[in-house]
Amino acid sequence: MKREYKKFQGWNIVILAALIMTFVGNFQSNVHTVANGIMMDSPENTISQVTHGFVWTVTIGAGVVLGPLAGYLTDKFGAKMLYLAGSILSVIGGLVLVRFQPNNGFIYILNCGVVYSIAFMFTGSVTGQTLVNNWLFKFRGRAAMIINTGTVFAGVVTPIIANKIIDMSGGNWQSAYYFYGITSIVGIFLSLFLINRPSDIGQFPDGDPNSTLASTEKAREVTYKVYKNVGDDTQFTLRGAMKTPIFWVLVVVFIGLQALSSYLMSPGTLMFLEAGFEMSQISPVLSIRQGIRLIFLFLMMRYMDRIEPLKLLGIICGVTAVGYALSADLHSYWQVFVFYAVGSIANSTCLAMPGVILGNIFGYKNVGKIYGFIYAAAGLISSPLSTINGVIRESTGTYSIANYLHAGIGAITVVLIVVSLFMLKKFKERNNMAA
Repeated sequence: MKREYKKFQGWNIVILAALIMTFVGNFQSNVHTVANGIMMDSPENTISQVTHGFVWTVTIGAGVVLGPLAGYLTDKFGAKMLYLAGSILSVIGGLVLVRFQPNNGFIYILNCGVVYSIAFMFTGSVTGQTLVNNWLFKFRGRAAMIINTGTVFAGVVTPIIANKIIDMSGGNWQSAYYFYGITSIVGIFLSLFLINRPSDIGQFPDGDPNSTLASTEKAREVTYKVYKNVGDDTQFTLRGAMKTPIFWVLVVVFIGLQALSSYLMSPGTLMFLEAGFEMSQISPVLSIRQGIRLIFLFLMMRYMDRIEPLKLLGIICGVTAVGYALSADLHSYWQVFVFYAVGSIANSTCLAMPGVILGNIFGYKNVGKIYGFIYAAAGLISSPLSTINGVIRESTGTYSIANYLHAGIGAITVVLIVVSLFMLKKFKERNNMAA
Protein backbone atom coordinates (compact mmCIF):
# COMPACT_ATOMS: atom_id res chain seq x y z
CA MET A 1 0.00 0.00 0.00
CA LYS A 2 1.44 3.39 -1.03
CA ARG A 3 1.77 6.01 1.64
CA GLU A 4 -0.15 9.16 0.75
CA TYR A 5 1.58 12.55 0.74
CA LYS A 6 -0.38 15.76 0.45
CA LYS A 7 2.72 17.87 -0.12
CA PHE A 8 5.03 17.46 -3.14
CA GLN A 9 8.07 15.51 -1.95
CA GLY A 10 10.55 16.46 -4.69
CA TRP A 11 12.44 19.09 -2.72
CA ASN A 12 12.63 16.84 0.35
CA ILE A 13 14.19 14.16 -1.86
CA VAL A 14 16.72 16.67 -3.22
CA ILE A 15 17.76 17.66 0.32
CA LEU A 16 18.05 14.00 1.37
CA ALA A 17 20.23 13.27 -1.67
CA ALA A 18 22.47 16.27 -0.87
CA LEU A 19 22.92 15.08 2.72
CA ILE A 20 23.72 11.50 1.70
CA MET A 21 26.22 12.63 -0.94
CA THR A 22 27.85 14.82 1.73
CA PHE A 23 27.97 12.40 4.65
CA VAL A 24 29.01 9.41 2.56
CA GLY A 25 30.81 10.10 -0.72
CA ASN A 26 32.24 13.56 -0.09
CA PHE A 27 33.28 13.04 3.54
CA GLN A 28 34.87 9.76 2.47
CA SER A 29 36.78 11.32 -0.43
CA ASN A 30 38.25 14.14 1.65
CA VAL A 31 39.19 11.87 4.56
CA HIS A 32 41.03 9.55 2.18
CA THR A 33 43.12 12.47 0.93
CA VAL A 34 44.14 13.51 4.46
CA ALA A 35 44.49 10.12 6.16
CA ASN A 36 46.28 8.32 3.34
CA GLY A 37 48.83 11.11 3.05
CA ILE A 38 49.62 10.83 6.76
CA MET A 39 49.70 7.03 6.53
CA MET A 40 52.23 7.12 3.67
CA ASP A 41 54.38 9.62 5.58
CA SER A 42 54.40 7.64 8.84
CA PRO A 43 57.71 5.89 9.79
CA GLU A 44 56.06 2.49 10.26
CA ASN A 45 54.42 2.51 6.81
CA THR A 46 55.44 -0.30 4.44
CA ILE A 47 52.97 0.50 1.65
CA SER A 48 55.08 1.36 -1.39
CA GLN A 49 54.62 4.40 -3.57
CA VAL A 50 53.91 2.02 -6.46
CA THR A 51 51.01 0.48 -4.54
CA HIS A 52 49.82 3.95 -3.53
CA GLY A 53 49.85 5.05 -7.18
CA PHE A 54 48.17 1.85 -8.31
CA VAL A 55 45.23 2.63 -6.02
CA TRP A 56 44.51 5.75 -8.07
CA THR A 57 44.82 3.73 -11.28
CA VAL A 58 42.22 1.32 -9.90
CA THR A 59 40.01 4.25 -8.89
CA ILE A 60 40.11 5.80 -12.38
CA GLY A 61 39.51 2.41 -14.01
CA ALA A 62 36.65 1.66 -11.65
CA GLY A 63 35.02 4.98 -12.54
CA VAL A 64 34.95 3.97 -16.20
CA VAL A 65 33.13 0.74 -15.33
CA LEU A 66 30.98 2.06 -12.50
CA GLY A 67 29.62 5.14 -14.30
CA PRO A 68 27.50 3.13 -16.76
CA LEU A 69 26.70 0.55 -14.07
CA ALA A 70 25.44 3.23 -11.66
CA GLY A 71 23.32 4.75 -14.42
CA TYR A 72 21.85 1.39 -15.43
CA LEU A 73 21.06 0.37 -11.85
CA THR A 74 19.53 3.76 -11.02
CA ASP A 75 17.22 3.63 -14.03
CA LYS A 76 16.26 0.01 -13.32
CA PHE A 77 16.03 -0.13 -9.51
CA GLY A 78 16.09 3.50 -8.41
CA ALA A 79 18.56 5.70 -6.56
CA LYS A 80 17.46 4.46 -3.13
CA MET A 81 19.11 1.06 -3.61
CA LEU A 82 22.39 2.60 -4.76
CA TYR A 83 22.53 5.18 -1.98
CA LEU A 84 21.87 2.43 0.56
CA ALA A 85 24.47 0.06 -0.92
CA GLY A 86 27.05 2.83 -1.19
CA SER A 87 26.49 3.88 2.43
CA ILE A 88 26.84 0.30 3.67
CA LEU A 89 30.09 -0.17 1.75
CA SER A 90 31.40 3.10 3.13
CA VAL A 91 30.69 1.91 6.67
CA ILE A 92 32.53 -1.35 5.96
CA GLY A 93 35.51 0.52 4.54
CA GLY A 94 35.69 3.11 7.31
CA LEU A 95 35.07 0.89 10.32
CA VAL A 96 36.12 -2.64 9.30
CA LEU A 97 38.58 -2.90 6.39
CA VAL A 98 40.74 -0.05 7.66
CA ARG A 99 41.65 -2.17 10.70
CA PHE A 100 43.42 -4.61 8.36
CA GLN A 101 44.84 -1.94 6.04
CA PRO A 102 48.15 -0.97 7.74
CA ASN A 103 51.10 -2.57 5.94
CA ASN A 104 48.80 -4.73 3.81
CA GLY A 105 48.95 -3.70 0.18
CA PHE A 106 46.09 -5.94 -0.91
CA ILE A 107 43.67 -4.56 1.70
CA TYR A 108 44.83 -1.03 0.89
CA ILE A 109 43.97 -1.54 -2.79
CA LEU A 110 40.70 -3.29 -1.89
CA ASN A 111 39.59 -0.59 0.56
CA CYS A 112 40.85 2.58 -1.09
CA GLY A 113 40.58 1.45 -4.69
CA VAL A 114 37.63 -0.91 -5.04
CA VAL A 115 35.32 -0.36 -2.03
CA TYR A 116 35.90 3.39 -2.03
CA SER A 117 35.18 3.66 -5.78
CA ILE A 118 31.93 1.71 -5.57
CA ALA A 119 30.70 3.65 -2.52
CA PHE A 120 31.67 6.99 -4.06
CA MET A 121 30.06 6.26 -7.45
CA PHE A 122 26.87 4.79 -5.99
CA THR A 123 26.36 7.92 -3.86
CA GLY A 124 27.73 10.30 -6.47
CA SER A 125 26.84 12.47 -9.41
CA VAL A 126 25.27 9.92 -11.79
CA THR A 127 22.88 8.60 -9.13
CA GLY A 128 22.02 12.04 -7.77
CA GLN A 129 21.48 13.68 -11.14
CA THR A 130 19.27 10.80 -12.28
CA LEU A 131 17.16 11.19 -9.15
CA VAL A 132 16.80 14.93 -9.79
CA ASN A 133 15.78 14.32 -13.42
CA ASN A 134 12.97 12.02 -12.29
CA TRP A 135 11.51 14.42 -9.72
CA LEU A 136 11.89 17.87 -11.25
CA PHE A 137 11.43 19.29 -14.73
CA LYS A 138 10.85 23.00 -14.24
CA PHE A 139 13.57 23.53 -11.61
CA ARG A 140 15.89 20.68 -12.59
CA GLY A 141 18.92 22.95 -12.84
CA ARG A 142 18.31 24.46 -9.42
CA ALA A 143 17.96 21.03 -7.84
CA ALA A 144 21.12 19.76 -9.56
CA MET A 145 23.09 22.62 -8.04
CA ILE A 146 21.63 22.05 -4.57
CA ILE A 147 22.73 18.42 -4.38
CA ASN A 148 26.29 19.48 -5.20
CA THR A 149 26.56 22.09 -2.43
CA GLY A 150 27.50 19.20 -0.13
CA THR A 151 30.69 18.76 -2.14
CA VAL A 152 31.77 22.28 -1.20
CA PHE A 153 30.73 21.90 2.44
CA ALA A 154 32.67 18.64 2.74
CA GLY A 155 35.70 20.19 1.04
CA VAL A 156 35.78 22.98 3.63
CA VAL A 157 35.09 21.13 6.88
CA THR A 158 36.26 17.54 6.38
CA PRO A 159 40.03 18.14 6.12
CA ILE A 160 39.85 20.33 9.24
CA ILE A 161 37.86 17.73 11.18
CA ALA A 162 40.01 14.83 9.94
CA ASN A 163 43.27 16.55 10.93
CA LYS A 164 41.83 17.47 14.34
CA ILE A 165 40.68 13.89 14.99
CA ILE A 166 44.09 12.51 13.98
CA ASP A 167 45.86 15.01 16.27
CA MET A 168 43.55 14.16 19.20
CA SER A 169 44.24 10.45 18.70
CA GLY A 170 47.99 10.94 18.89
CA GLY A 171 48.59 10.84 15.14
CA ASN A 172 46.51 7.74 14.43
CA TRP A 173 45.39 8.21 10.83
CA GLN A 174 42.89 5.35 11.14
CA SER A 175 40.77 7.49 13.47
CA ALA A 176 39.84 9.71 10.51
CA TYR A 177 38.53 6.64 8.71
CA TYR A 178 36.36 5.85 11.73
CA PHE A 179 34.92 9.35 11.43
CA TYR A 180 33.62 8.85 7.88
CA GLY A 181 32.55 5.31 8.74
CA ILE A 182 30.28 6.72 11.45
CA THR A 183 28.93 9.50 9.22
CA SER A 184 28.13 6.87 6.60
CA ILE A 185 25.76 5.25 9.10
CA VAL A 186 23.78 8.49 8.80
CA GLY A 187 23.71 7.83 5.04
CA ILE A 188 22.14 4.41 5.62
CA PHE A 189 19.45 5.95 7.82
CA LEU A 190 18.66 8.77 5.38
CA SER A 191 18.55 6.38 2.41
CA LEU A 192 15.57 4.61 3.96
CA PHE A 193 13.46 7.75 3.47
CA LEU A 194 14.27 8.19 -0.23
CA ILE A 195 11.57 7.78 -2.88
CA ASN A 196 12.86 6.90 -6.33
CA ARG A 197 10.17 8.47 -8.49
CA PRO A 198 7.08 10.61 -7.90
CA SER A 199 4.96 7.86 -9.46
CA ASP A 200 5.96 5.58 -6.55
CA ILE A 201 3.72 7.66 -4.27
CA GLY A 202 1.13 8.77 -6.80
CA GLN A 203 2.72 12.16 -7.48
CA PHE A 204 4.05 13.86 -10.62
CA PRO A 205 7.29 15.67 -11.49
CA ASP A 206 7.20 19.25 -10.17
CA GLY A 207 4.00 18.24 -8.38
CA ASP A 208 2.17 19.08 -11.63
CA PRO A 209 0.00 16.35 -13.23
CA ASN A 210 0.32 18.07 -16.62
CA SER A 211 4.12 17.84 -16.70
CA THR A 212 4.12 14.15 -17.65
CA LEU A 213 1.06 14.18 -19.91
CA ALA A 214 2.54 15.67 -23.05
CA SER A 215 0.22 13.54 -25.20
CA THR A 216 -2.83 15.52 -24.04
CA GLU A 217 -3.91 18.92 -25.29
CA LYS A 218 -3.82 20.35 -21.76
CA ALA A 219 -0.22 19.26 -21.23
CA ARG A 220 0.99 21.29 -24.20
CA GLU A 221 0.18 24.40 -22.20
CA VAL A 222 3.07 23.60 -19.86
CA THR A 223 5.99 25.73 -20.98
CA TYR A 224 9.58 26.06 -19.80
CA LYS A 225 12.08 28.86 -20.24
CA VAL A 226 14.66 26.43 -21.63
CA TYR A 227 14.14 23.31 -23.70
CA LYS A 228 13.10 20.29 -21.60
CA ASN A 229 12.14 16.98 -23.18
CA VAL A 230 9.18 15.83 -21.06
CA GLY A 231 7.03 14.12 -23.71
CA ASP A 232 6.32 10.42 -23.28
CA ASP A 233 6.68 9.97 -27.05
CA THR A 234 10.09 11.67 -27.24
CA GLN A 235 12.02 9.91 -24.48
CA PHE A 236 15.33 8.46 -25.69
CA THR A 237 17.00 5.19 -24.75
CA LEU A 238 20.80 5.09 -24.73
CA ARG A 239 20.78 3.34 -28.09
CA GLY A 240 18.35 5.89 -29.50
CA ALA A 241 20.43 8.81 -28.18
CA MET A 242 23.57 7.33 -29.75
CA LYS A 243 21.88 7.51 -33.15
CA THR A 244 21.59 11.31 -32.94
CA PRO A 245 24.50 13.53 -34.09
CA ILE A 246 24.10 15.90 -31.12
CA PHE A 247 24.84 13.04 -28.71
CA TRP A 248 28.37 12.55 -30.06
CA VAL A 249 29.07 16.27 -30.12
CA LEU A 250 28.05 16.40 -26.45
CA VAL A 251 30.35 13.45 -25.69
CA VAL A 252 33.31 15.48 -26.97
CA VAL A 253 32.07 18.60 -25.16
CA PHE A 254 31.94 16.77 -21.84
CA ILE A 255 35.38 15.26 -22.45
CA GLY A 256 36.67 18.82 -22.81
CA LEU A 257 34.83 19.89 -19.66
CA GLN A 258 36.30 16.93 -17.75
CA ALA A 259 39.78 17.90 -18.94
CA LEU A 260 39.30 21.48 -17.71
CA SER A 261 37.99 20.22 -14.37
CA SER A 262 40.70 17.63 -13.71
CA TYR A 263 43.53 20.11 -14.40
CA LEU A 264 42.59 21.73 -11.10
CA MET A 265 43.90 18.62 -9.30
CA SER A 266 46.74 17.58 -11.58
CA PRO A 267 49.15 19.30 -11.34
CA GLY A 268 47.25 21.71 -9.06
CA THR A 269 49.31 22.81 -6.06
CA LEU A 270 52.51 21.19 -7.36
CA MET A 271 52.68 23.71 -10.19
CA PHE A 272 52.83 26.65 -7.78
CA LEU A 273 55.25 25.01 -5.37
CA GLU A 274 57.66 24.41 -8.24
CA ALA A 275 57.23 28.03 -9.31
CA GLY A 276 58.56 29.18 -5.93
CA PHE A 277 55.37 29.89 -3.97
CA GLU A 278 55.18 28.72 -0.36
CA MET A 279 52.43 26.43 0.93
CA SER A 280 51.54 29.17 3.42
CA GLN A 281 50.68 31.35 0.39
CA ILE A 282 48.74 28.64 -1.42
CA SER A 283 46.68 27.30 1.51
CA PRO A 284 44.48 30.42 1.90
CA VAL A 285 43.62 30.22 -1.80
CA LEU A 286 42.61 26.56 -1.38
CA SER A 287 40.08 27.66 1.24
CA ILE A 288 38.89 30.64 -0.80
CA ARG A 289 38.29 28.43 -3.83
CA GLN A 290 35.65 26.50 -1.90
CA GLY A 291 33.86 29.78 -1.28
CA ILE A 292 34.10 30.55 -4.99
CA ARG A 293 32.54 27.18 -5.78
CA LEU A 294 29.68 27.80 -3.36
CA ILE A 295 28.97 31.29 -4.72
CA PHE A 296 29.05 29.91 -8.25
CA LEU A 297 26.59 27.13 -7.39
CA PHE A 298 24.16 29.61 -5.87
CA LEU A 299 24.43 31.85 -8.95
CA MET A 300 23.81 28.91 -11.26
CA MET A 301 20.68 28.02 -9.27
CA ARG A 302 19.16 31.25 -10.54
CA TYR A 303 20.00 30.75 -14.19
CA MET A 304 20.17 27.03 -15.07
CA ASP A 305 16.41 26.90 -15.71
CA ARG A 306 16.18 30.38 -17.27
CA ILE A 307 19.02 30.35 -19.80
CA GLU A 308 19.83 27.39 -22.05
CA PRO A 309 22.48 25.45 -20.02
CA LEU A 310 24.59 24.83 -23.11
CA LYS A 311 25.02 28.60 -23.50
CA LEU A 312 26.10 28.88 -19.86
CA LEU A 313 28.50 25.99 -20.36
CA GLY A 314 30.08 27.77 -23.33
CA ILE A 315 30.67 30.91 -21.25
CA ILE A 316 32.16 28.87 -18.39
CA CYS A 317 34.51 26.91 -20.65
CA GLY A 318 35.61 30.12 -22.34
CA VAL A 319 36.37 31.85 -19.04
CA THR A 320 38.24 28.77 -17.81
CA ALA A 321 40.35 28.68 -20.98
CA VAL A 322 41.30 32.34 -20.55
CA GLY A 323 42.10 31.78 -16.86
CA TYR A 324 44.42 28.84 -17.60
CA ALA A 325 46.18 30.87 -20.29
CA LEU A 326 46.68 33.82 -17.90
CA SER A 327 48.20 31.55 -15.25
CA ALA A 328 50.61 29.85 -17.67
CA ASP A 329 53.74 31.97 -17.14
CA LEU A 330 53.79 32.16 -13.35
CA HIS A 331 55.29 35.30 -11.90
CA SER A 332 52.62 36.90 -9.71
CA TYR A 333 50.39 35.84 -6.80
CA TRP A 334 47.19 36.89 -8.57
CA GLN A 335 47.75 34.06 -11.05
CA VAL A 336 47.29 31.55 -8.23
CA PHE A 337 43.85 33.03 -7.55
CA VAL A 338 42.95 33.03 -11.25
CA PHE A 339 43.93 29.39 -11.69
CA TYR A 340 41.96 28.14 -8.69
CA ALA A 341 38.97 30.39 -9.39
CA VAL A 342 38.39 29.19 -12.96
CA GLY A 343 39.39 25.61 -12.13
CA SER A 344 36.94 25.48 -9.23
CA ILE A 345 34.12 26.81 -11.38
CA ALA A 346 34.90 24.22 -14.08
CA ASN A 347 34.98 21.49 -11.41
CA SER A 348 31.55 22.43 -10.02
CA THR A 349 30.16 22.68 -13.55
CA CYS A 350 31.47 19.22 -14.37
CA LEU A 351 29.61 17.80 -11.37
CA ALA A 352 26.29 19.59 -11.79
CA MET A 353 25.64 20.54 -15.41
CA PRO A 354 26.03 17.44 -17.67
CA GLY A 355 23.15 15.54 -16.05
CA VAL A 356 20.85 18.55 -16.45
CA ILE A 357 21.76 19.07 -20.11
CA LEU A 358 21.34 15.39 -20.96
CA GLY A 359 18.02 15.18 -19.13
CA ASN A 360 16.74 18.31 -20.85
CA ILE A 361 17.63 16.99 -24.29
CA PHE A 362 17.09 13.23 -24.14
CA GLY A 363 14.42 13.04 -21.44
CA TYR A 364 14.28 11.70 -17.93
CA LYS A 365 13.34 8.04 -18.36
CA ASN A 366 16.79 6.72 -19.35
CA VAL A 367 19.04 9.58 -18.36
CA GLY A 368 20.97 7.37 -15.91
CA LYS A 369 22.21 5.08 -18.67
CA ILE A 370 22.94 8.01 -20.99
CA TYR A 371 24.78 10.02 -18.35
CA GLY A 372 26.64 6.93 -17.10
CA PHE A 373 27.95 6.20 -20.59
CA ILE A 374 29.13 9.77 -21.18
CA TYR A 375 30.59 9.98 -17.64
CA ALA A 376 32.71 6.92 -18.36
CA ALA A 377 33.75 8.11 -21.83
CA ALA A 378 34.78 11.54 -20.55
CA GLY A 379 36.80 10.06 -17.69
CA LEU A 380 38.46 7.41 -19.84
CA ILE A 381 39.54 9.71 -22.66
CA SER A 382 40.55 12.69 -20.50
CA SER A 383 42.45 10.68 -17.86
CA PRO A 384 45.71 10.34 -19.89
CA LEU A 385 46.03 14.13 -19.74
CA SER A 386 47.42 13.85 -16.21
CA THR A 387 50.26 11.73 -17.57
CA ILE A 388 50.72 14.08 -20.53
CA ASN A 389 51.01 17.00 -18.10
CA GLY A 390 53.81 15.15 -16.33
CA VAL A 391 55.59 14.43 -19.61
CA ILE A 392 55.36 18.11 -20.56
CA ARG A 393 56.81 19.08 -17.17
CA GLU A 394 59.69 16.63 -17.54
CA SER A 395 60.44 17.77 -21.08
CA THR A 396 60.21 21.53 -20.61
CA GLY A 397 60.87 21.99 -16.88
CA THR A 398 57.57 23.85 -16.47
CA TYR A 399 53.81 23.30 -16.64
CA SER A 400 53.38 26.38 -18.82
CA ILE A 401 52.79 24.40 -22.03
CA ALA A 402 50.26 22.22 -20.19
CA ASN A 403 48.35 25.37 -19.23
CA TYR A 404 48.22 26.49 -22.83
CA LEU A 405 47.19 22.96 -23.87
CA HIS A 406 44.18 23.08 -21.53
CA ALA A 407 43.38 26.62 -22.62
CA GLY A 408 43.28 25.28 -26.18
CA ILE A 409 41.02 22.41 -25.11
CA GLY A 410 38.70 24.98 -23.55
CA ALA A 411 38.61 27.02 -26.76
CA ILE A 412 37.82 23.95 -28.89
CA THR A 413 35.08 22.97 -26.42
CA VAL A 414 33.48 26.41 -26.80
CA VAL A 415 33.43 25.99 -30.60
CA LEU A 416 31.78 22.57 -30.23
CA ILE A 417 29.19 24.02 -27.86
CA VAL A 418 28.29 26.63 -30.47
CA VAL A 419 27.87 23.78 -32.97
CA SER A 420 25.71 21.84 -30.50
CA LEU A 421 23.42 24.86 -30.04
CA PHE A 422 22.66 24.88 -33.78
CA MET A 423 22.09 21.11 -33.63
CA LEU A 424 19.81 21.52 -30.61
CA LYS A 425 17.54 23.81 -32.63
CA LYS A 426 17.00 21.09 -35.24
CA PHE A 427 16.69 18.47 -32.51
CA LYS A 428 13.88 20.45 -30.85
CA GLU A 429 12.04 20.84 -34.14
CA ARG A 430 12.23 17.10 -34.74
CA ASN A 431 10.97 16.28 -31.26
CA ASN A 432 8.13 18.81 -31.51
CA MET A 433 6.97 17.11 -34.70
CA ALA A 434 7.18 13.69 -33.01
CA ALA A 435 5.09 14.92 -30.07
